[in-house]
Amino acid sequence: PIDRSLHFQYSVHGHALVIAMLLRDLPRLPGGLPADLLAMAVSVGEILVTCQNIDILTKVNPNGSCTCVRAGYIIICGALTVDPEAIKDHIPLVFSLWQRARMSAAEGGKNFNADQDVICVDATLSSIVAFLEHCSELLLVVPDALSQTTIILEQLLPLFMQGGRLSSTPANPFIASRYNSAKASLMEAFAWLPPGSFPMLSNEVFNFALQHVQFATEAEIMSSLLPSLVNNEDKILDAKSLCRAQRFGQIGGIRDIDNNCIMIKSEVTHFGERESVMHFQDFGTRSVDGRFHDELWESRILGLFSFDGIDLDPAPTALHEVGTWRKPVTSSYSSKVRLVDAAIQAFSATFGLKDGKEQQQAMVLLEQMVPPLLAQLARAMGVNAALSEVERRGKARDDNAAVANITAVLLACLKALPLHEATHDIPIGLGPPWMNKAKDLLLTLLPSTSNIVRRAAAEGLALLATLGVTEDAHTLQSSVLHSLDEVMQGNKPDGKPRAIPVEPVSAARAGSLLTLGCIQRTAHNIKMIHKARSKGRSSTSESVAAAQRDALPTMQMMTRILPSIACHAAIHDTFVPRTYGLHAFNILLAYSTYQKTEWSVEDQHLLKKAVETVEDNFLSCWTSVSADMDGGAEPEKLGAEASFLAVITRMMTLLVPHIDEYTLTRFAQINAMLREEYRKHPVVWIETMAFGELHTKHSQSTKATCSSLSTAEILDSFTKTNSYSLQCVEACALLSLREIEALNSTNEEDYSTLFNLLDAISRLKPCTKESTFRCLAAPREANKNQYQIMLLEKSIIKTLSALNDHKLKSRRFTGNQTRWQVRAVALALISRELSAELTTEIKLSTEIITELLSSACGAIIATSESYEMRPVQEAGAQLLYVLVKAYGQLRDPEDPTSLFMNQFSSQILSSLKHTLTLPGGIENERAYKLFAIGCNLFEELIKKHLIVDVPAFKRLMRPIILSPEELDLAKLNSEHSENPFRAKIIQLHVVKLSTMSRIAGLVDNNEMPDKFVPFMMESIENCKATFAIHCAAVALDAWRLRKRIAKSGFFYGNLLDLDRDMQNIIIKGGSPCLCNAVVCFAKIIGNSGIDDETRNECKVWHEMSSTLALVAFHEILKLIADEINCETGAMIGHLPLEEAMMYSIRSIRAVLNSAGRSTKIFPKGGIEELISSIATEVVFPSIGLHQPKEGNGKEEKKSNMISSSENITMEACKVFEAMASSDLSNTEAESRLLFALLTPLEAFQRGLVKLEKSFQASVVVSLLRSMRSFVEKDSVNPLLVNGMLQFSIEVLSAEIPEELRAVTETILNVCLAHESISRGRQQLIAQAMAEQGKWKAWTAIGANCPFTLSKSLPFVNEAISDLQCPERHLEALVAVRTILQRVENGTSPVVGIMMQSVGASCLGLFKGYATCSISVKDIERFRMIVCTDAMKIMMVSFQNLSTSQNHVIPYLSVIFEVFIDILKYNGLPNQSSPKTGANPVIGRLVAQAIVHVARSTPALFKEVIGGLEPHSRALLEFSFRSEMNGYATVDATPQKKKLNLKSFKK
Repeated sequence: PIDRSLHFQYSVHGHALVIAMLLRDLPRLPGGLPADLLAMAVSVGEILVTCQNIDILTKVNPNGSCTCVRAGYIIICGALTVDPEAIKDHIPLVFSLWQRARMSAAEGGKNFNADQDVICVDATLSSIVAFLEHCSELLLVVPDALSQTTIILEQLLPLFMQGGRLSSTPANPFIASRYNSAKASLMEAFAWLPPGSFPMLSNEVFNFALQHVQFATEAEIMSSLLPSLVNNEDKILDAKSLCRAQRFGQIGGIRDIDNNCIMIKSEVTHFGERESVMHFQDFGTRSVDGRFHDELWESRILGLFSFDGIDLDPAPTALHEVGTWRKPVTSSYSSKVRLVDAAIQAFSATFGLKDGKEQQQAMVLLEQMVPPLLAQLARAMGVNAALSEVERRGKARDDNAAVANITAVLLACLKALPLHEATHDIPIGLGPPWMNKAKDLLLTLLPSTSNIVRRAAAEGLALLATLGVTEDAHTLQSSVLHSLDEVMQGNKPDGKPRAIPVEPVSAARAGSLLTLGCIQRTAHNIKMIHKARSKGRSSTSESVAAAQRDALPTMQMMTRILPSIACHAAIHDTFVPRTYGLHAFNILLAYSTYQKTEWSVEDQHLLKKAVETVEDNFLSCWTSVSADMDGGAEPEKLGAEASFLAVITRMMTLLVPHIDEYTLTRFAQINAMLREEYRKHPVVWIETMAFGELHTKHSQSTKATCSSLSTAEILDSFTKTNSYSLQCVEACALLSLREIEALNSTNEEDYSTLFNLLDAISRLKPCTKESTFRCLAAPREANKNQYQIMLLEKSIIKTLSALNDHKLKSRRFTGNQTRWQVRAVALALISRELSAELTTEIKLSTEIITELLSSACGAIIATSESYEMRPVQEAGAQLLYVLVKAYGQLRDPEDPTSLFMNQFSSQILSSLKHTLTLPGGIENERAYKLFAIGCNLFEELIKKHLIVDVPAFKRLMRPIILSPEELDLAKLNSEHSENPFRAKIIQLHVVKLSTMSRIAGLVDNNEMPDKFVPFMMESIENCKATFAIHCAAVALDAWRLRKRIAKSGFFYGNLLDLDRDMQNIIIKGGSPCLCNAVVCFAKIIGNSGIDDETRNECKVWHEMSSTLALVAFHEILKLIADEINCETGAMIGHLPLEEAMMYSIRSIRAVLNSAGRSTKIFPKGGIEELISSIATEVVFPSIGLHQPKEGNGKEEKKSNMISSSENITMEACKVFEAMASSDLSNTEAESRLLFALLTPLEAFQRGLVKLEKSFQASVVVSLLRSMRSFVEKDSVNPLLVNGMLQFSIEVLSAEIPEELRAVTETILNVCLAHESISRGRQQLIAQAMAEQGKWKAWTAIGANCPFTLSKSLPFVNEAISDLQCPERHLEALVAVRTILQRVENGTSPVVGIMMQSVGASCLGLFKGYATCSISVKDIERFRMIVCTDAMKIMMVSFQNLSTSQNHVIPYLSVIFEVFIDILKYNGLPNQSSPKTGANPVIGRLVAQAIVHVARSTPALFKEVIGGLEPHSRALLEFSFRSEMNGYATVDATPQKKKLNLKSFKK
């Protein structure tokens, strides 16, 4: 009967698969995986798994129950691939499910048959393997996790062994595949466990695994482990000509050929097999940096393809580091292949736990599996006399399963055994019997026709031969070397030759030659391991002795290789042995002499021999006539030619750093020939590119390389056909990056090539963890290649990022016609380049800026078939933000009165509106990222005054404003488990809070136009209290995330819910939100209209925010002190440290200004530490006072980073001003603040601080304001007043900026007005200043305290009368003039007092300079200045006396007499004087004074001039009239009469 529930079973199973894949992939994608969804998924999985224990369901529909169990474990497997920290709390539940499954399988399901039990056990074991692979670290974290896992596996193993309930293979093929998958999972689980964790069960696992290896071999099932076990450095030996390729990987990754090989050779798999391993296919273990920065012999290209990365992965736990535990390889899709792979890995993991007898028996069993033809050949060649004499006939095959399995078992066992550790310094003779048996087996496998088998056998023999013992005739090492000699000669054990086919002998000789090279390489690797582990453990003499004792017979091995690679080789020489010999010689040379710093004579001879070998083999074996060298082996040559040439090229690459320029030139010519001839073979081409890489690095000639041509040709082939090589593309991208680093090349071709490569691979990028060969058990390398496409894309983007695109060549790829992936990259690169150049003020033409603006605005609205292209839109919005930030203040060249970007305002605002328009409902997180960038752009437009219309501002501001419903305090920590999209809502909420806080900061700092302020403040005033609390909550959550001190916060219920982007958004918004919260709390607390409940709540939040502001400041200082962060442009959640520091200092200033001018709100000791930190880390370095210690580069970087920001320094100074005007909590704080203020002021007083920039003067001015606040306090110390008085006097005596002079005079006034400074003290100070000639200080004292001048006026008069020093009487005259101008005219008696003392001298000095009647050096230099200042003094005196008629007439009579003499000497502009030195300008100055007197006091003026002599009176009247008439001249010449033309008539 048809099961009507199948539809529902399929639905459950399908949904479970989707959920599992989402659980696997969501944590690695933007947005992450919420913890509540993970918990929900695990709960669903538990419900489905427990269907196995529901009797009614299992009775009615057992198959449906099995489907539910499978679906449940699929979900659990997906959950186990999540981060171990996230799944840790669910592990006890998973263990309980495993225990129930184990009991059910052991006892048998009540209503299940064996097939149904197999299905359930398979699902259970798959989840166990997923746990061990992805959560191995929990074995040490979760209590009893290791013991429970081991117990479950120990109880499940007997079920599959002989006599167990599940020992027989099911007849149903689908159930049989499940059965194989279950056994494979069981053995994989044992392989994943730490070594020695199951000692009681090691025998059973060992025998069980060996039994399955035998079964697989008999069934001709070949293991897929060999490619993962052998060294990739020898992979070029597998290379074949394009027409001779038989399997994947032999032609360097050409797509079509490899795909055909995979289709022909791979087994078909069904959905059940793929489902069992869907969570084990993880090829992305290595990062881009790890994959593209490995080097082999200084070549990254060789390193790219020579390191697999398996051995480089760290052990998951400390228990796995014991011994030589090796990470199991990725499971195959085929259940049969997976089973044999798992059996080999389990066998190798337990092989070392067995005694010698059991190991020997295992070797015997392996020996019996050797193919008959290979065994006969070995006996005939004298390779292995110990093989069984049983005659078995068969046909030798290149892909023989028995050979591959035996080789994989032997090599896996040898790699798992710590041979070099167990036998270190112990002479072992021929070693345990199993080692001799293993040696014989490996020697038997050397004649195999399979390259990879020969490579594996050679590596196995190398492991056996490198035991670190002395070179004795009876050691295993000598035995191996002796056997290799026999194999290479093809003799019987007695040395007599045999007539046998040439092909097996050549294969055996090739394997033997490779073994010699592998021995050298393995010994070198072991030496490096010993050196790393025994560092500091033994003395130098012991190390030298050990090195001599363990030294290999390298020269003897080279001697054995040379005959096979000589120009005229022995008879029966073929291409394969020669190729292997060249590669072995290359390895011997590389791992024996390459790393030496000093080369001996013997090494020099080896180098010359290597050069000779390269040239001889190239010329004699490749370019010679075939009939002379091939000898009938043309097919072999045709197949191995690519490998042979690749080996020769690699040898040339190895020799590049050590050969002379002439030899290097010859090698370069050979390389060019090979590249030209074999341009279609990726293996040879990659080797030629590696040579070009080192040639570029080491050549002394012009560094012209072949990479650009190679890249262009590959790109041409890549874009026109699918027959491309991904490996060549990788090598080209890597070589381009290497050349850019070496040559610093940024030409146009580099950009075009890399962008075109990126465009070509964009269409090939697969989905995450998706396999191209879904229905085939393809080789692991094939699936890895798909992952490498993604790595290649990242490497190309990284290469583009490394280019210095100062000319912004990337803009060519930002148009609509470009593929969207490439367009997004190009826009991002331009944004990065412009951002990096903001500090250097890069200048672009208006045409380029216009083009970039158009590209950015077009990208913001980019769509594809009504789908929003979020990556392109984000890149466009970021570029527009950078452009506005860099060029927002650029003036329009055609209209300098307006901004250049104003003409694009409509386009910019339209694009901005698109970024701020969120889609309805729940959208992907990309929309919220675009919204965040749009908020940054909006803020920058406001700063640059590019938004001028109030309606436009309101329209753009409304999407950012939070509604009262969004600011509900009840929602702060109550919705974590209600909404699965909570993270996205939080992201939007935090972005809005952060943006509003930054815009509010613009209002506080007067950076926003006044017309926008009312709407902005109105939007905050409506809900200021809740808004401030939400801002403070963001700041506290940001602190929690930075410090990882809490798993939950106000805006997240579980830390694991937040991905990195979400965390960065909260952390970045913390600083501005904290600053805004403190400001808002201050206003709320001081507002009398706020109810008490709200005020008290805000006070609590205010205290927390104030403490956080102080802590955040010190944290940022600590981050800046980190040398690495300083070098890499450290940020706090993508917020630059400079900006974060600015917000923290503003927050502290807001706290000080809002705390009632009290610092008690800070914790004990906090204010003192804050003062010291600001002083030493911010203020002192900014004015060049703090000098880092010699050699302390870290402190220097930190000081430069902080002091380079003028805004930070000025904000810090404002903090000092706020502290100085506040009520400091204790004497210690006041002392530290005084030290922080006086130290730079003292340095400035001593001349150590130079005011080279206006910014530095502003710092000193701010510090003086703070000191003024101190001096103005009633409790100020008189000593401080005296000190500041002296400081002010000295500063005012020097040339200083006007702003600094004003604040210094203010301090001087405060000090002079202090009660501790008496009137007599003031007079003495003024007298001292005049006596010392400090006229600027005397001026400041006299202008503010004029009654202190009486005792100093005689010294002033003396200075004015000193005609021998013009500078002295000039400065004194200027000082008198300044004081007289600043006193109150008409009421102050100071004018009379001063003029009584110095008036006559001033008048005499005026007359002397005006009439040149005194002898002064350089009189013309000071003449106008003295006359002008003296005239001002006369006029100020006249103004003061004008109210007293009794005094003004005599005064005018005196000065008019002087005026008349000056007029007579200098004349007027309309009446020049013939006297020497006459200056009409001085005469006009006198005339202006006369006019001023006449207008001010006309009656007195008439009375005074009436008493003058007629001639003098006439001169004064003439000057008066001339000044009034503007000095018009009268023309006395007769005027010519004009004719009236209108009076003439015809």
